[in-house]
Amino acid sequence: MRDLQFDDAQTLSRSPDLHLQRPAPVPVVHLQLEQFRESHRAKRRKVREGISEEQTNESEHETVAQPGVGQDRAYVTAGPVADPENKIGVGPENGCGDALDVGGIVTPVRVDEHENVRRHVELREMPDPRQAGRTVSALWLMDDIRAVSPGDFGRPIRRAVVHDDDPADRLGNRAENQRERGFLVQGWKKNRYLMALGLVELTLLASLGWSPAADFPFPGLAIFAAAFATYAGAAWYIGSGSGDRRTIWLLAIAMRLALLPLTPELSDDVYRYLWDGHVQSSGVNPYAYAPAAAEVADLRTEYHQLVNNPTVQTIYPPLAQFAFLLIAMAGSTLMGAKIAWLICDLATAWLLGRIASQTGRNERRVLLLYLWSPLLIVEVAWSGHLEPLGLFALTLSILLAGAARRKIAERRDDAEPSRALGSLGTTWPAFAAGGALALAALTKFAPAAALPALVRRLGWRPLAGFAITVLFLYAPYAVAGAELFSGLRTYSEHWWFMKGPFAALEALAGDPTRARYVAATLVIAIVGWTAAARYDLERALLWTLGAGMVLTPTLHPWYVLWMLPMAALRTSRPWILLSGLAFIGYFGLGSFQAAGEWTQPGLARAVLWIPFLFVLAIDGWKLRTTSEPPQADQAG
Repeated sequence: MRDLQFDDAQTLSRSPDLHLQRPAPVPVVHLQLEQFRESHRAKRRKVREGISEEQTNESEHETVAQPGVGQDRAYVTAGPVADPENKIGVGPENGCGDALDVGGIVTPVRVDEHENVRRHVELREMPDPRQAGRTVSALWLMDDIRAVSPGDFGRPIRRAVVHDDDPADRLGNRAENQRERGFLVQGWKKNRYLMALGLVELTLLASLGWSPAADFPFPGLAIFAAAFATYAGAAWYIGSGSGDRRTIWLLAIAMRLALLPLTPELSDDVYRYLWDGHVQSSGVNPYAYAPAAAEVADLRTEYHQLVNNPTVQTIYPPLAQFAFLLIAMAGSTLMGAKIAWLICDLATAWLLGRIASQTGRNERRVLLLYLWSPLLIVEVAWSGHLEPLGLFALTLSILLAGAARRKIAERRDDAEPSRALGSLGTTWPAFAAGGALALAALTKFAPAAALPALVRRLGWRPLAGFAITVLFLYAPYAVAGAELFSGLRTYSEHWWFMKGPFAALEALAGDPTRARYVAATLVIAIVGWTAAARYDLERALLWTLGAGMVLTPTLHPWYVLWMLPMAALRTSRPWILLSGLAFIGYFGLGSFQAAGEWTQPGLARAVLWIPFLFVLAIDGWKLRTTSEPPQADQAG
């Protein structure tokens, strides 16, 4: 244990390049923790006695560097306290001095839910002794504080580190501190507009599901359009730096709970999930027989008549089938299926938050764009679609691919660059990224299109992880032989719904089958392009899944959810817009319920596709003159 001492604390605010460096191994920093805590307790007592915080700090500046111990954490104070209300930046340019690097990784904490910012930075011990003594950049962006990435090694710290709370509060006394600040009142004042927008969206979605008057196409589509407009307004508001994560999460959960008890009316896919799980629990391979087959007649249940396309064998891949089996073992209920998908849904949002934090994006905006999506809430909480199972695996693959890229970058900085792709530290994330991508593809097949780009980017390990995962999950169902893909062949040859650009291909080709081959060829060309250009996984998924969605003959509204993670991470206007326009696919729901015919008028398809293609073209034109944002590379 070693103490740090400073002869003149004012030196901290006068020396922009001052850094304290230590040789490996890095010891824990310690300096007068009890005195530091007592000064903050005295300050809080003055506040409780009626002395304002401004009066307390009237002639004070936090100029004494006093790190405090919190296991492997150290807290360093330097420079005067910045003004959070006016969002004055901290750093030498504002007379706030510089932080000391004590040889550790600098991790800025998140935006505080109770104040504008929590005004300190944690300095954590370096896990790699070889990096000891190097300075690391701490980037302090008042509305979006990002974690330091390995690419920041070697950059000097040029932001002041200022304290507003007691380290003791961060070690277990936070509840008392929050009560003293009245965080409920503060939270309402600072989030009232975001709360209001969230409550409006919640009310609209609840009325869409619960109101008997919410018929389709109208006023059902109008109610959804209002909910989507509210969602877009909230996304704009959160992008301005307002709101916090707690409000986003609480309202997102409330929106889902509002629709959770409802019986699915927009789609009957969930009954197919229950049927596939039921026959598996009875020892029957779901790929072997269609629900209407005589061989499974004795397995029919009360919901059998609700299973769609009963003469077609299942089209769902093995991971989906495994999830259906678990739901059947848990009771084979609608509520059980919905809860399973909601768990995956919220876990996906958590992963997106991690990716946003690691790549320097606005985490609150990413969370809101995903969690508050009206299409996602309706299709999962109300209709019970399985998409979140695949979205979780998809997002996990992006996170793991990013970790693999960072490991490779670190290895290339070592003394032995030839080992950059050969160590266990780089092999495991790359292998796992391939396995996670396989899990996404074994929920629905489309994500497999990004595998070539991932292999091109990370080498053979993702391919090995992908192949092993596919073989492992297909093995229990392989006895079905050629019937494994019988339902999928029927789907690919005959299904169509709300087709857009595919209709133009169909007119040019003169035959639907030929048009499908042309569309498949174009998608394969884009897959090859993403691999040749060495696109990171996130970008490759955006291009390959996006191309497939534009050229598909079948665009059910819930298919668009596969674009939502990438759209949220990149704030992609065209794909976020399509998540609102896709609901027009329910235009024919009313006629189907009344007469058994799902109408798809040309005007409805035009309203769905033309605005999306217009915005997509505009954004594509802009990309011709701008480079890819740097955080995309960091994401995988």
